[in-house]
Amino acid sequence: MGRQLEKLIENLSIWQTGDFGGGNTPSPRDLAIVELRTMGPQAVQALTERLEDLLAATAGHRERVAAVQAAWTAWYEESDRLSDEHGLGADLERYRTIPSNSLPQRSAQDTNYRDPHDLKQGIIEALRQLGDQRAAPVLTAALSDRTCLPAAAQALCHIHADRAVPALLDAVTLIDHTINKSLVFDPLLASLRSYGVSLAQARERFEAEASPLGRVRLLHLMTQLPDDGTGRPSESQIRDSLVFLALDDKDNTSRWEAVGSLNKLDNNPVERDMFSDWEAPPPADVIRSAIALAAHGEPRGHDRELTSRLRRIRHTPPAARAVEATLTQDSPEPDAQELRLALRLVLGHFVWIRRSLVRVCR
Repeated sequence: MGRQLEKLIENLSIWQTGDFGGGNTPSPRDLAIVELRTMGPQAVQALTERLEDLLAATAGHRERVAAVQAAWTAWYEESDRLSDEHGLGADLERYRTIPSNSLPQRSAQDTNYRDPHDLKQGIIEALRQLGDQRAAPVLTAALSDRTCLPAAAQALCHIHADRAVPALLDAVTLIDHTINKSLVFDPLLASLRSYGVSLAQARERFEAEASPLGRVRLLHLMTQLPDDGTGRPSESQIRDSLVFLALDDKDNTSRWEAVGSLNKLDNNPVERDMFSDWEAPPPADVIRSAIALAAHGEPRGHDRELTSRLRRIRHTPPAARAVEATLTQDSPEPDAQELRLALRLVLGHFVWIRRSLVRVCR
């Protein structure tokens, strides 16, 4: 890659103008695209190769971080299970299948990683304006990168890709359709429509999706597509997903929206105040449903995470009411798995109280 071409590509990351957008001053990105137009096929090849490298670096970083997180999550889950089985104060290390000293740590490379999202978006915009069909494969690949997704979807409206539809449907599961809707979801929806994606195709993808959040987002997509006789799933078909999301103790927005959807689904007239309830745990009836799901291995592939979420909120009043309802309810009668999980939550709550008292006494 020539030095001039390399400099132009680097300038694609600078989308601000000298006066921060005032007037008609072109940005370094705009000027670089003008120059790249004069370079012909060489520019397209250099842009696609650079974007491929950036996407691979980002994907590698995310895979390594996810592997570390998965190992720690499994360790915590095993800790909870062993504490339930052997009691407070037991030497859990002798029972572990995941020794504590085997847990991986993030490398300095991943700890200090900074996603070059401005550069990736700038390259995609340049490829869109150049309009070269050879960019189709890398633009399709860019749909798997959240920071590139809206720009790549918009570019694929102008540069046709033969295998874009599966990637576009996969991309729906990656983005929130309510936050920054016009900037994130709308470009993706426009691309799906330009490729003539049918309700039948979206429903097939919905039926194959295991992620609770992905199922909710695909259901929303189907409300935006014309009915072709296939029929849209009902909201009751994502009830398990909504219960899972309602117990998300790390994402208040997700929890708030999920509880609201469940209230609507159950014709529950309860009004919630966003300011007072924003960080509140889910109501007892939702936690009761979560106990029933987790006890029977649902949602598929996410039951262990749901159980962990239940353990993390078991000290809250709504969780206490949910456990009591499980242990005393006659109809529908809880089965052995539900009773076992409820009892473990009770015992874990007592352990939590004891540990809290020990800390206070110290």
